Amino acid sequence: MLKEHVFKVPMIRGSSWKGALAASARKLVRENKEYFPQFARIWGLGSCEYRQLIDSLKEDNREEIRKAAIYFALFELGLSLDKNDISVIKNDPLEFLKNLSQNLTITNVKNKTLFPFLQPHKGRAIFYPTFFDKVSYEIINPHDRKRRAGINPIYYEIVPEGARGKLQIIYIPHDAVLSESQILKDQVKEDISFLCRAIEKTEEEGIGAKIKLGWGRFELMDKKYFITDKDFSVEGWYKC
Repeated sequence: MLKEHVFKVPMIRGSSWKGALAASARKLVRENKEYFPQFARIWGLGSCEYRQLIDSLKEDNREEIRKAAIYFALFELGLSLDKNDISVIKNDPLEFLKNLSQNLTITNVKNKTLFPFLQPHKGRAIFYPTFFDKVSYEIINPHDRKRRAGINPIYYEIVPEGARGKLQIIYIPHDAVLSESQILKDQVKEDISFLCRAIEKTEEEGIGAKIKLGWGRFELMDKKYFITDKDFSVEGWYKC
């Protein structure tokens, strides 16, 4: 459950949550590239940058792989490539891809043995909209440049400080139904933990276009999750 400070819209769409949490997840991947598989499974890989990367691996064109790897790293993952990354991609782009996932190779792409979550596909998470229990209004009064006065005030709905709503996400590993039981369990545990970290990071930074002005700030009040595995737990979160 969320305790809202100030939001500039009366609700948050599921697509907005998806985008905001993905941005936070990319920052976690930027800090540690080992999180890439979790990101790929939860949010999916369907961008044109990733499809171009897969196509370049199919053709086994090293120059095209270099370009595609750089575009994918910068524009899809939002990575900050340092000198070492640039050097690795320049000398051996396949090594850079292996650092993201050992399965992301030319052989696996050509033989169609690429893991399902590394193929272009939609993610495992479904993000629901958040509706709040309070709504208020703000006013914008655009001023005339000559008169320097406003005559047509615009009223719009906002979520006031103290309002509450629920963030609901359902995780369905639809692309892993043929995986071995233990492999699937391990993936679920990794993904749930990573998703919770992404939510906490979004709490720290806020959601929306004007977070620097104080909009889009929220506080996680009841951090709960449901999973059938009795031995699994997430630090700071409660199993329901």
